Order: sequence, then C-alpha cells, then structure tokens
Amino acid sequence: MTILPIPDESALAHSQALIAYISKKILEHGGRLPFDQYMHEALYAPDLGYYTAGSPKLGSSGDFITAPELTPLFGQTIATALLPHLQLFPLANILELGPGGGKLAADMLRALEQQHALPEHYYLLEVSADLKQRQQAYLASCLSPTLFARCQWLTALPESFDGIILANEVLDALAVQVFRIEATGMSELALSMDDAHAWQLTFTESTSVELQLRVALLKQGYNLAIGYQSEVNLRQEALLKSLADILQRGLLLFIDYGFSGREFYHPERSMGTLQCHYRHHNHSDPLWLPGLQDITCHIDFTALATCGIEAGLALSLYCTQAEFLIQNGILSLAQDFSETALIKQSQVLQKLLMPHEMGELFKVLAFHKNCPNIFAAMTDRRYSL
Repeated sequence: MTILPIPDESALAHSQALIAYISKKILEHGGRLPFDQYMHEALYAPDLGYYTAGSPKLGSSGDFITAPELTPLFGQTIATALLPHLQLFPLANILELGPGGGKLAADMLRALEQQHALPEHYYLLEVSADLKQRQQAYLASCLSPTLFARCQWLTALPESFDGIILANEVLDALAVQVFRIEATGMSELALSMDDAHAWQLTFTESTSVELQLRVALLKQGYNLAIGYQSEVNLRQEALLKSLADILQRGLLLFIDYGFSGREFYHPERSMGTLQCHYRHHNHSDPLWLPGLQDITCHIDFTALATCGIEAGLALSLYCTQAEFLIQNGILSLAQDFSETALIKQSQVLQKLLMPHEMGELFKVLAFHKNCPNIFAAMTDRRYSL
C-alpha cells in the first residue's frame, strides 16, 4: 500500500470545500454521479478542481513531471519534426493545448527562431487562470520581447484554425467512464453517498446509451470476460472531433501514454488503467483528497485514430516516443551540449527513450488535413492500430 505525504491544513481545507461542492452535485443528480462527471469536477470545478486551483502541478514541488520539464531537447526535437510544415506554409500558427508550465512553448519558439521558421502566432489554450499567470510570467522571463509577442492565450478553441495543433500529456487528463462486464451486460462506476454523507464508488446500471453501445462493440472486438473492468474516454473523442472541425489546413500531434486497442483491452489488464498522482507518488484511489491529486487514464490510441479518420482527418503517424524523438534527431541535438551538460542530459535521454521508462509507454499519434504528410518517410506502427 502506497504511503502518501500528508497535506497541510490549507490544502485539506481546500479539499473539503471541493468535497462539499461535489456532494451537492451528487444530490442534484438524484444521489448518483457517474464517475466521469466526478472526475471532471475533481479536476476542473471552478476555482476548486485540481487544474483550476493554484497549487503547483509540475516539477519537484508538484505532483509529476513532463518531458518538456526534463530537458530542452524535447521541445527542440518537436520543433525539428514540425519544421517541414512551417517551411511549406510560412507563418502558419501553432496551437498548444494544456501548455503546463510553458516550457515546451519556450523551447520550440527558440528552436524555430534559429531555423528562421517562426509561426505567426503561438497560441496557448489554458482553462486555468493560475496556470495562465504562471505561463505568462515564465515565458516573459525567458523569451525575447519579439518572441513573447507571438504568444497569445486562449480559454476556448477558435472557430477556425490553420496550422499545427499540439497536445503533450493532455488527453490523459480528460474524464473517463469506467465500466465492468456483467453476466447480464455491463455496469458503470458511479459515486454516491450513504446516510452519513460518506462517499462510495459502486457499479450500477448505466444510463449512458453511448457507453452501452461502445462497450457492446468492445465485447465483440476484444472478447472481454465477465468481471472485466476498464475505461472509455468519449470526451477525448469529442475534443478530437472539435479539433477536426476547426482545422482548415494543418497537423494535429498528440503525445501521451497509452496503448493500441488490443493492448489497452488485453485480458490481463482486467482492472483498467486509472491512476492518481500526488507529490510524485502513484496510487489507485480517485477519492483520496479530491482537488489535491491528479487523476489520469491511459489512452486507447486505436479509438483515437478511428475517431480522427471518421472526423475527416488523415492518419499521418503512430509510433513510440523513442522512435519519434530518435528519428527527428534528438541524439544529434544532444551533441551541442558541453561535455559536463551532456553527462546530465544522457540521464534524461535514458528516461525519454528507454523502453522501461517513457520511451515505449508514451506514443505519438499524428493527423493531417489538406496538406502533405510531413511524417511519411518515418518508420511507424500504424499497422498495429
């Protein structure tokens, strides 16, 4: 059993406020709140959710660390990979979803400036006012005024977009529905309260017709046994459809941890992939102090690829993070470091590239629309989807 650090009194009070808010939601929904609605509120409730409140998320003082925070080589390599599109379509825009601390934006802009291939605008879509302030302060401190002027913040998707849409570790933070296969069909995980107003998660009959239809297809395709428990992420598919609708010409690039459908719904993965992160500890209790911990789920890349194709996008690429970074020159870029810095970077590269670290678990999925596939020459694994 994971022993988690004890939050301070201020953090506990914050969590209690969110518990009261969600308890009210449970009552408003007739005493039963589907898990995806609970997860969404725990992460995004106004001023109370994990991503909308002011506690640090990234780095040593936060709960987890992402690839851009580890090394500038990550952002530099992404910039190199996208360079052909920016050369074909000068001054195309870049839109980053969920830009975290702003590190990826900074590293990409500096790298593209060196290549004389800057986007007209670098849009950062951020729903958290606190994270937006942190991003603005960081980018203003590390970019030249000319580069910072290209940064523009959004709180919602634009009506139309031409350029590159980028999402690094964003999809895993979208709320999922949790199902279980029963002898009579399927049930859905939901949150309720007992007479003492204590929370409890139970599997009950699902009211979601869309989830019922999706699980019926999963049972046919993957022969799921009775008692099998896993997740479906319909919200990420809704987001992808929205992105496909607004994209007039350009690319979509997703980097996240996950599997193909066959791996995601493998018989041995019978308890799903839901996990929580708090102060660099991973555990499996999504009800533990809501508002203070991240709740995530792995990505079913087969479902995402299918959704994109049905939305009118062309599938460009599917590969591991290690394959993507190596084929786009991360090892060559590392040679520009001094010998002392290279020793430190070699440790980071192992984390990004090694199979037992991020190299195999993290995948890259790309689409294109009304433009050439700039990844056509890369070796990839679209066949495995």
